[in-house]
Parts: sequence; structure tokens; C-alpha cells
Amino acid sequence: MMLIALCVIGLAVGIAQPEHDQPTAAPWENLEPGALVMDSDDAGVHNLRIFYQDQSRTVLSGSLPHGDAGFETLAELGVKTVISVDAARPELEKAEANGLRYIHIPIKYSGITEEQRTAIALALAQSEGTVYVHCHHGKHRGPAAAAIGLIGIGACTPEDGRKLMERAGTSASYTGLWDDVAHAGTLTDAEMVRASPMIVEYARIEGLPAIMAEMDRVYDHLAVLSKNDWQAPENHPDLSAESEAGQLTDLFRTILADSSMPVPDETYAGYMTEAAQLATTLETQILGNQSAEAVITIEQLKATCSACHKSYR
Repeated sequence: MMLIALCVIGLAVGIAQPEHDQPTAAPWENLEPGALVMDSDDAGVHNLRIFYQDQSRTVLSGSLPHGDAGFETLAELGVKTVISVDAARPELEKAEANGLRYIHIPIKYSGITEEQRTAIALALAQSEGTVYVHCHHGKHRGPAAAAIGLIGIGACTPEDGRKLMERAGTSASYTGLWDDVAHAGTLTDAEMVRASPMIVEYARIEGLPAIMAEMDRVYDHLAVLSKNDWQAPENHPDLSAESEAGQLTDLFRTILADSSMPVPDETYAGYMTEAAQLATTLETQILGNQSAEAVITIEQLKATCSACHKSYR
């Protein structure tokens, strides 16, 4: 089913009506929704897909733009607004140098809250021309966010939103993302406008203590899952090993990317780098069904974190 072009947003509440502003020979011009447009190390973007287009608005989904090349590619594609749902601090300086506006609405692998989906819809409604929605890899949170935002502004149905996620390669393990898109609906102008305070270029998680507290919570969930062959236990059926591992990796990326985070010395920096690498390995192993290896990795992660806590907490 093709996506429904029903963008009738921006009435009395002052939401901007987008103007058509994209390259005359857009590479997605004759592609169906969800089709792959670009996946290139040289271009600095991966899994870039066309999600929606009409005469006034184009919505793309993909990975984090990598380095100068990634931002230059987006600018060359005519992107004007970038919506990041990754937790890490956006590279605002590179975006500004390429004439890109950033909106930062970080979401979790476990799902999209009502406030977040409203803010994403508002960001799409207010954005002119070509919009790029990204997470880190461009497969899970980003496609879900783009889909739920399009549903919110009346540009596609939940069924079509789920089809977009399928084409983007969103893992079935992230049940919260799938469920939220399936149950999303069109939002009114008044509902969207209430999310205006969330339209910011950097939604900073409030400090290292807050991030560490969230890490503790996520690690506790992973520890429970590791004792049950990475399956949700009966007393906690909502847990997902894939979601929790992805969230932990995302939190480490946030710390490492934020220059304002305190780094007492090189030993501390080494602990953080090692832990981040182990978290990434753990996520890869869980997604690859390497259960035994993942148990070893989480024990290594526990040892690294404990050593760091002993000296610095």
C-alpha cells in the first residue's frame, strides 16, 4: 500500500506550511516509500531511505551522518532539517556549517512516549523541504520515529508505518517501537503545539549522575536477562535483551560524545572507553543470538564498571 499524502497541517496554530525545496533531480523521485537511496562509507550515511514525499515535503530516514562527508551529503541532497532521535549530542557545528537545522528528540529502544511522538510530529509539521530523521544505525529508532511522526501529521497509516520499518530493517525484537507505531494516530494542531518546548537543537540528559543512574537500571535488567538465556522472565515479561543492550550502548555513546562530561584522568577515560566497547560487543552478540558469548561479555563489563566505581564513584 502506498503512503497516503494527507498533509493538512498548520492551520490556526501557526505551524509552517513547507515550501518545495529539494534538488531538481532528487535520487528518490521515482522510488517507492521505504526504498534504499544511499548506503555509503564515502558519503558518510547508511541505510538512507525515502519514507515520504509530496509536492511540498520529503522525509528521509537513515543513520547518523558520519564526519564532514555525512553532513555534506545531506546538504547536497537538499536536506534542510535534521531530526535526531539518538541520545548522543548532535554535531551542531558541522550541521550549521552545511546550513542544516537540528532538532534533538532522543528516544529509547524500548519505545516512544506520547510526548516524544507528539514532538516528532510537530518537528515534521514545522519543517520545510527535505527532512532527515536519524538514530545511530538508521535501522531501528530512526525509522520508527519517522513513521510515527508521519502518522501524527496524517501522512501515513499505522499499517504503512510498520511497512516502512520492515523495509528499513527494524528488528522485530524491539517490540515497543513496533507497538507504538501500530497504535499511533493522527494528532490535532493543538496537541502538537503543546510539544513546542521539546523542539530544541540539543536535549541534554542532565549530567553524569542521571546517566549513571539510568545505566544502573539498564544493567540490572540485562543481569536478569543473562540468567534466563536472554529471554524475558515470567515476572518481568516486558524486558527485551535487544532493547536494553541497545540502550546501554546509546548511553555510553552519549557520555563519550559530550565534552562537558567530567574526565578526572586518563585511567578513568580508559575505563569508560573499555566499557563502551564491551557494551557495543554485548549488543552485537545479543542481536546475533550469541547467548554464551554475551554472558561472558556482561561479566567483563561488570568487572570493568566495578573497577571504575571503586576508584571514582
